[in-house]
Amino acid sequence: WQLSYGGAWRGAGRGFGPMPSLEEYLEICRDCGCHPFLETKTDDVPGVLEIALRFFPEEAVILSSIEYAHIESAAKFSQKVFLHHIFSDEQTMRALSARGYCGVSYNYKDWRDAPEALLRETHERGVCFCLRAADTPEDFRALCALGADYVPTNCVLPEQVLPRAAEPEPVNAHLF
Repeated sequence: WQLSYGGAWRGAGRGFGPMPSLEEYLEICRDCGCHPFLETKTDDVPGVLEIALRFFPEEAVILSSIEYAHIESAAKFSQKVFLHHIFSDEQTMRALSARGYCGVSYNYKDWRDAPEALLRETHERGVCFCLRAADTPEDFRALCALGADYVPTNCVLPEQVLPRAAEPEPVNAHLF
């Protein structure tokens, strides 16, 4: 799936078309075996989660927002939805750690600037982390090596970073 600069959406042989509705996006995620990553920009967090839970179990839904009030609203709605705070800081990460089942992204323009001590503390407190999008296979691999729990990307394809499956061993037909 790919978003064009004009707001059109392309995917799976369908060509370009209008952006999918929330329900269509959730169907796409379900059909592709992906967890929905829902970034809220409005205050209707419970409404968004109610729709998502028609398609997925709570523990499969990821609610993301730069607004901490949205994270708090989602936490009140469900203890099982994974919460992701965008552009988090140490104080917010520590508050989230008391809840568990959550993650943060830190606001470093270049992921190499993220202090290793902060990333270590994040994991020690049971909080997952990611950094800015990895837009090259090299950055993707480096972030994985750094310990990122998930790596957002705008253009790296799985076949560029995942190891190829080993070829099956040939069967010796003469043994049968």
